Amino acid sequence: MTVDSSLDRLLQRARASLTRLNPVDAHEAVKNGAVLIDTRPEFRRRGVYRRLYRYLQERAAQDPGVCGFRLYVERDNSRAQATYRAAGMEQTHYILFEELKAGVRFYEPAK
Repeated sequence: MTVDSSLDRLLQRARASLTRLNPVDAHEAVKNGAVLIDTRPEFRRRGVYRRLYRYLQERAAQDPGVCGFRLYVERDNSRAQATYRAAGMEQTHYILFEELKAGVRFYEPAK
C-alpha cells in the first residue's frame, strides 16, 4: 500500500462525512470558525499556501471582527513550519490539548 493510496482513502472517508454548504452558509462558517485545508503531496511546493495566506491576510484586514488567524502543524513537519515562518507567521507558546471519541483519529500513518 502506498502513502498516496492511504491518503486517498483517508481523504475519501473525511469527505464522505462532510456536508457541502451553500454560499451563504459557507460565508458564515468561514466568518465564525476554522477551515481545514489539505494539500495533496503532488500539489505542494507550488505556492498554493502563499496565495491562500495572502488572501486570508486581505480578508482579515477588511473584517474588524477578525483579530488574526491560527494554523496548526505537526511538530515534525519542519518543511511546513519553514513555509509558515517565511510567510510571516510566528510560532506561539501554546500547547494543543484534545479529546476525541473512541476510535476517532485524524491522522493515520501509512501501513
